[in-house]
Amino acid sequence: MKTNFESIAIVGTGKLAKHFFHYFSECGLNCTLISTDNFLKINNINSSFRKLQDPEKQNLQILFAESILHSSNTNSAIFLALQDSALQFYIDFLHSKDRNVFHFSGSFYSEKATGIHPLMPFADKLFTLEQYQKIHFSIDNSQFDLKHTFPELKNSCSYISPEEKSMYHALCVISANFPILLWNKCLPILQQMGINKQAFQFYLESNLNNFANSKNPLTGPIARSDFSTITKNIKSLNDQKDLQSVYQNFVHNFCSEYKNENS
Repeated sequence: MKTNFESIAIVGTGKLAKHFFHYFSECGLNCTLISTDNFLKINNINSSFRKLQDPEKQNLQILFAESILHSSNTNSAIFLALQDSALQFYIDFLHSKDRNVFHFSGSFYSEKATGIHPLMPFADKLFTLEQYQKIHFSIDNSQFDLKHTFPELKNSCSYISPEEKSMYHALCVISANFPILLWNKCLPILQQMGINKQAFQFYLESNLNNFANSKNPLTGPIARSDFSTITKNIKSLNDQKDLQSVYQNFVHNFCSEYKNENS
């Protein structure tokens, strides 16, 4: 069984657009990549849309929207891999021209376009087909049937209501990015103490494995409610005020016993 769309256009320049162009092509879909960077180069613009000022930005957006229009037809599926701030304009324009519009945003919502958000952090390196097929999609249109519309895609999916999208995306950002910010802050300090990156990475991988496979993944003083050690930890971070604040806020907000002990 094949999709009813005769072609798919993915609009964007970043990692997401490149990944999904590769994935959809691997699935045998007739897919093209419409790059914002290429459009700007063709028009001799040495800048991104974000940095352009009105009215030049508005004029170029209209020209780019028309180029998307000319690269598709009413039997095409257009996937927008663009910043949230740009989505409304292109969705309104393409929808008014009877185009079938989708987007990948986890927080933006429009009744004119179905949002299909991949629950996955994308790096520069492309994935295998098997890895792509494991990505879960959160879809903001309860009437949309992924398996019927794109039977070539074997991904699991679930419905996320428009009212819940902002919180859903906030939780994704917290889960995927906040730990990395902490790791990037902690690693250089640990390296100064003689801990190399490979050892630190194995430590983090082991923690993730505990989270995935253990009913009680917490370890150390937090797991055993060792308030004396927690207090010493916090005091030891006097010269790292940002990390000290993070530690204090975490135990106060997520460790009720410590909060009661120190209230």
